[in-house]
Amino acid sequence: MGQSPNDIAETTKPTSRFVQRNNELYLSSLNIGYDFYRMAFLKSLGLQHLKVSFIANDLLRLTSIKVERGTSYPYARTFSLAVNATF
Repeated sequence: MGQSPNDIAETTKPTSRFVQRNNELYLSSLNIGYDFYRMAFLKSLGLQHLKVSFIANDLLRLTSIKVERGTSYPYARTFSLAVNATF
């Protein structure tokens, strides 16, 4: 019994044709803060202690391969500013 071309399953042979080198630099989070401990202007504001912080997540991605992001879930970069004060 002969097989038609549609009945024969084609197999894909291994190849390196689609293999790419992925050079990547990724900055996943950044936290920068400053503590205004014993600064002269704190007493004029009625403060004993003041600290300010900036926080960023998923800040930077440099890659040699173009990557689709946010196709199956919402892609969000987050930024936060925090102020801690003691009176």
